[in-house]
Amino acid sequence: MENKIINEEIEKALKNIFEVTKPISIFIYGSRARTDFKSTSDYEVGALYLRENKQKRSEIAKLHNIEGMNVYPFVMEDLEKYNLDTPFPKAIYLRELIGSSQTVLGQEILKKMELPEIRLTDLLERASFDLATAFAAYRSFKSKDLAQAR
Repeated sequence: MENKIINEEIEKALKNIFEVTKPISIFIYGSRARTDFKSTSDYEVGALYLRENKQKRSEIAKLHNIEGMNVYPFVMEDLEKYNLDTPFPKAIYLRELIGSSQTVLGQEILKKMELPEIRLTDLLERASFDLATAFAAYRSFKSKDLAQAR
């Protein structure tokens, strides 16, 4: 695995996850993959499984002890249909996931996919989502729940 976006500790953890859970692919996405991360940025890692082999996020988390590395299991059959189970606006999330991902182990799947088209309704959904998130953070801040507000 020759990849400059991860260090040796992350590489070792991902190899262990790959060997134990046998995903089709493991990839980094988000700011670490785009290389516009800050030193405090988390590692967003996707592990792509066939539906019958999908692992639970909690079980994958037991395979490493790296703070700030979040491994999310994805289902291949859902990804192929551009239909992920996500709270985020789907088309925008998929475009970011497909466009920024960097495969570190296994098959190169995401780079072969077409980027979904973004429509006006997707942008409105995103604006509503961001507004709701900001409002929730404001309410948490007002009730002195600073951890949730962040």
